[in-house]
Amino acid sequence: MQSTSKWGGLALLLLASTATFAKVDESCLKQLGGTSYDVACFEALTKEVAADTKATYEEIRKTIPQGNKNRDLLDAYMKAEDDAERFCRLEKETGTGWLSSPTLGHYNMWDSAYAECVYDQRKLQNKRLHEILNEHNAQ
Repeated sequence: MQSTSKWGGLALLLLASTATFAKVDESCLKQLGGTSYDVACFEALTKEVAADTKATYEEIRKTIPQGNKNRDLLDAYMKAEDDAERFCRLEKETGTGWLSSPTLGHYNMWDSAYAECVYDQRKLQNKRLHEILNEHNAQ
């Protein structure tokens, strides 16, 4: 019975260490040049930024009293950023003669341009939210 708990503890330790190292290495941005690699890099980084953005948004929202118009403004900002992401299709489809990607699962350089646009937009959103939170916390 004791060996079972040792293995269980080891498994928990392994899972915890894996979660710690799961963060995407931004060095992938220095090695761009292969379309599917580029898309994977941007998409992975975007997921991380989006998760942090959501947590930061929730933290800010908790500081705004209910009924305060800034709560609605913050929600509208988040929705506007979600809506604006679709405009990244312009970067993608400009190089294809305004056509969608030809085949699902196959990437071209314009898919990479789209993924980069989404990442850049989400990164700016994240930066803005952190600046708002930092300003609030500095009071």
